Amino acid sequence: MAYSSFIALVKFRYHITFVNVVFGALIFAPVIDTALLLHLIGLYVSFNVLLYGGIYTLNDLADRHADRRHPLKRLRPIASGAVSPRAAFTFGACLVLLGLTVGVSMFSSNVLWCFAGVLLINGVYSAGGREIQYLDVVLNALPHPTRFLMGALAVGHFPRRGHLVAITLLAIGLSCLRRHVEQDVAGSAGGRSTLQRYAGTQLEVLGFACVALLAVVSAYLARPAPGFTAVVLTAGVVLICGGHRIGMVRGPLRTVWMR
Repeated sequence: MAYSSFIALVKFRYHITFVNVVFGALIFAPVIDTALLLHLIGLYVSFNVLLYGGIYTLNDLADRHADRRHPLKRLRPIASGAVSPRAAFTFGACLVLLGLTVGVSMFSSNVLWCFAGVLLINGVYSAGGREIQYLDVVLNALPHPTRFLMGALAVGHFPRRGHLVAITLLAIGLSCLRRHVEQDVAGSAGGRSTLQRYAGTQLEVLGFACVALLAVVSAYLARPAPGFTAVVLTAGVVLICGGHRIGMVRGPLRTVWMR
């Protein structure tokens, strides 16, 4: 088995989601300095590379039968047979344990609760939550506000409830878009059972509803957190609305999500 197959399981292309952690830290950090940068680098390695690398591997292991029926996902290392199920389980479990070990040695208990939260969310998702319509969208979205919360907690701040609601709405809207994008791929309905239960217009309406609610919440947060409001609302309009209607936005997202 090639080392590149194991590296592919870590899915570095998904690590853009660490921007939620960085965003949460930078918005609330009292001082932005070298110490904060080193802290975020340590958090990236322990959380994204190790812990989430293991989670991605174990999720692909659980999804391997459905992925083999998908025209693009069948090329993933476990689905294609490049990595055996036993090797994938060992690799994924070791990454998770190593990520937790590094996290315990470096971060506060508040941050570690976020580590535990994403493990619980992904455990429910892999144990059957992904097969339940709407619940799969919510479970797919919840790690994003958890990342934002972790970034804020890493600098000793607990964000307002409105911040977490806004990030959650953005994440749910993106999760709806992701399923809509999956339906673009011929035969994708054969890959995941819940995908067959969503109508494309239904996913689009849900996504736009999330943006509308996001605008309401952002208006509430505009005065105490103008930077947060501008970033989150812009991301919602460009990514969710643009992703549903504009090919130049939808195409790159399809490339990232379907590999």
